[in-house]
Amino acid sequence: MKKQTAAAFIAAMTITTLTACGGPKQLSKSVTVELGKEDGIKVTDILDVSKDKAKDVKVDTKKVNFYKEGKYDATLTYDKKEYKITVKIKDTVAPEATAKESIIVQTGTAVHVTDCLDAVTEASGNIKAEFETKPEADNAQGTETTESTEKAESTESTEKAESTEAQAISVGDVNLSSNDEITYVTAGDYDNNIVVTDNAGNETKVPVKISVINSPTINGVTDKTITVGDTIDYMAGVTATDGKGADITSSVQVDSSAVNTGVAGTYQEAYKVNDANGYIGSETRNVTVNEKQKEKP
Repeated sequence: MKKQTAAAFIAAMTITTLTACGGPKQLSKSVTVELGKEDGIKVTDILDVSKDKAKDVKVDTKKVNFYKEGKYDATLTYDKKEYKITVKIKDTVAPEATAKESIIVQTGTAVHVTDCLDAVTEASGNIKAEFETKPEADNAQGTETTESTEKAESTESTEKAESTEAQAISVGDVNLSSNDEITYVTAGDYDNNIVVTDNAGNETKVPVKISVINSPTINGVTDKTITVGDTIDYMAGVTATDGKGADITSSVQVDSSAVNTGVAGTYQEAYKVNDANGYIGSETRNVTVNEKQKEKP
């Protein structure tokens, strides 16, 4: 009985010694890593080593593209022994995106997703971004009709394609597949979402509020008739308001350089005003200068 016990003990010690000589046990031959996580390979999940010993393991990931989904070969080396593994790169995290706080656009002017997005973070570096709401609206609802949009898209598709090829569209370091747009033709505040999607189909919705305003208006500009030698108060009766109704009369610029009050004739005078957003309103009027009537003898 003692001989059998001794034999069993010797056999066990032999197996232990061989295992020690052969290096640690490989726990797994594959590992899944999130896209963009270059430090995503955990040695202790692959080799049966302590955390202290894991520091001595060399990880060769030269063949691994951490920024593209797929399967790649990698090698772990410990105590001169190599362990082959397959690294599976998966993208399961949606892009992160924020919108600008203030988005103001003039009526009838297209607003693009790049006008609205402030920052985007996406490991792959590539996204698709589109406005969630593009209602089949008539003009009263504040957007172009579907028919007009389709016509515009059909006539401009070639130009857009050429433009996209010539210049990459991006927000920071992230590339967009296209620069989606929407046009509002009625002034007002509109709530929408931009749907940001990566190549793996992970999506994020970013709420945006778009303020649509009319161009500034200049009021009270009407044709004027005077007599040679008369003076003109060019701002008499003239006022100006921005797209939200605020008074900006003090910003009106008058160009009367073409008017000669000393010579009979018809002249044109121009008015221009800029609002706080840089939008321009303009008007013109005719100034007719008549000869003085001859006094009767």
